[in-house]
Amino acid sequence: MLKRISISAAMTVVLGLLAVPLAGPASADPPTDFWQHKPFLNMAHAGGAYEAPANTLFAFKKAVENGADQLEMDGYVTADGEFVVTHDLSPNATSNIAETAYAGMTVDEMTLAELKTLDFAHKFSPGKGHYNYDPTDPHPYRGMALADGPEPPEGYERNDFRITTFREVLETFPDTPLNIDMKAPRSNPAMATAAANVLAAIMADYPERSEDVIVASFFQGAMERFHELLPEHQALSASEDVLLPYALQGTPINPTPVALQPPDYYDYAGLTVQPVQLLRTRATRDGYAIHVWPGNGSVDGPALWQKMIDQGADGFFTDHPAALNEFLCIKRVPRPDGSARQCADTVPTALKIGPAKGKIKAGKKRTVRLTVRATAGDGPDSFRVSLRSSNKRVTLPRSVTVRLTTDAVTGVATGTTKVRLKARKNAKGKVRITAAGQSLKATSVLKVKKAKGHRR
Repeated sequence: MLKRISISAAMTVVLGLLAVPLAGPASADPPTDFWQHKPFLNMAHAGGAYEAPANTLFAFKKAVENGADQLEMDGYVTADGEFVVTHDLSPNATSNIAETAYAGMTVDEMTLAELKTLDFAHKFSPGKGHYNYDPTDPHPYRGMALADGPEPPEGYERNDFRITTFREVLETFPDTPLNIDMKAPRSNPAMATAAANVLAAIMADYPERSEDVIVASFFQGAMERFHELLPEHQALSASEDVLLPYALQGTPINPTPVALQPPDYYDYAGLTVQPVQLLRTRATRDGYAIHVWPGNGSVDGPALWQKMIDQGADGFFTDHPAALNEFLCIKRVPRPDGSARQCADTVPTALKIGPAKGKIKAGKKRTVRLTVRATAGDGPDSFRVSLRSSNKRVTLPRSVTVRLTTDAVTGVATGTTKVRLKARKNAKGKVRITAAGQSLKATSVLKVKKAKGHRR
């Protein structure tokens, strides 16, 4: 297990190993300021791989409906020269290819027509995506890509569950910012460089998308080839090859990017280094946005999102765009255009009275505690609770209002208030206190103790 250290200690050790000064010249300004000074961006990785079948038009459409600010995707070139959107070179990761005549083939070995016969929702399970595939899991969209399969949901079509080309994405989302990664196996970076030839030809047909479509690759050769072929395209990411030299030595990045896109941590020289902290000062000086994706083992959720915001990241590639939208909504982080996010209503989920059992003395007062728990969203920050006593000689308010406070990390809203009960001197027996509101109910049963010196 790697030892986590402070960024200052990491810098000292790493810079000592490299024997280079931290200072460096300012890099060239980004070709466009489109990505500067934006609120924290909800960037849907593969369209939200835990919420919908990864990299399908269905996933991208759902992500936009659910509040994503940008769509992220990867691509490869097919045997007949089409640039298709998929994270893995083998369709086996997400599709039913193992059950077809194409079993064992990869994207670059198949034509677009052959790939379009496959079901890319085959292995998707809600909340789990296609990861750790288990055939016993629910697969609600399975077969919708196939001509004889179940009908797609209203408003969608079979092609929404098949592999998509990047041209289809551009046509379907003319106003949604995109991030397209030229993918390749680590052992074959030339594949990404060859993909740059195809992607440059595509983007040349969409000059109006020069600013809002970020072209990315892990491989510097692919970035240089794309820029050589289409130098007028303004939105590029820095390749993985140049990120650390820039962070540690200030080495200028060429071609000049608009964004730096590291994981949330690096395993570097035996240390766990936080890239956002490493990059933030230089990136601010040079006008580059920082967009982060979760490294292996990192949990894509509220705690990490908050950490990235605190460190100064400008956006996050998430598999949970609907959940990240709710998180940003609670924190009142606006959309890129400055408008408010559309959030789900606050929904109370639990109501408790404490103690569940207890005692109250006749002629005395006592307090019970009322607690409300809710999934936070856009809606009232309070909850009205009706109260009723089963014993007329034990009185309490007819209702109370519980104010809710939202935890910015967990996204859970809770509230607690005290309810004062009063038992008359002639009260006896038991009393059941019932609290109710929005289909929730809780009870407390108290035994009334006889008052001293009081005759019944």
